[in-house]
Amino acid sequence: MKKTTQRKQLQQKCAETTGLTPIRKRVLELIVQHNQAVTAYELLRLLRQERIAEPPTIYRALSFLLQKGL
Repeated sequence: MKKTTQRKQLQQKCAETTGLTPIRKRVLELIVQHNQAVTAYELLRLLRQERIAEPPTIYRALSFLLQKGL
């Protein structure tokens, strides 16, 4: 599947998802931006540069995204 098609589908799913907080959305954006798998620690490093998160926040966001099928 093409990257643009995947992004459009993801954007649609995000629009339909309730409870998508700014932090959860930012975690999802970072995951999508990487062309390969990204670890929770890598996400933490990136978000700390933005002064956003601590480890529990990342894990809660990832858990939420998994539950929603994102």
